Amino acid sequence: MAHPTASKIEMAVAPSGITDGATSTANIDCRGVDYAIVSLNFAAEEGTDSGSHTVSLLHCDTTVVTSFATITANQTVDLASAHGLTYFVDMRAKKRYLRLSVTASTSTGSNMTYSATAVLLRDDTAPASTSGNIASTNDTAVQVT
Repeated sequence: MAHPTASKIEMAVAPSGITDGATSTANIDCRGVDYAIVSLNFAAEEGTDSGSHTVSLLHCDTTVVTSFATITANQTVDLASAHGLTYFVDMRAKKRYLRLSVTASTSTGSNMTYSATAVLLRDDTAPASTSGNIASTNDTAVQVT
């Protein structure tokens, strides 16, 4: 089992709303990481239409938007009710950066709210303490033994 300090939890996307047809993106730096778990949580859409929202996971060695390549086929989610989507990514054969892209349906009333968290595991640059396990000073890490 990987030691907890060899992992890092990052809020990739704070809970936020997307309007009809808009796209939200986030880059995740996976330098030195063997595995990544990217978890998205969607609230039920505010309308009752049946529009499908598109989620893409891409990778690249730089953060140049046009250089990212799709890792796996795009996922579509219908948010008639709350929904979760999780990617388990073996980073050993992937590029340094992951890019998460979420596009709301263009259907009227398909505004959506979501958040995303990345758990980066087996980091070869493991932090010396739990304060290094989080991406921001606004977050908190507690190790229970």
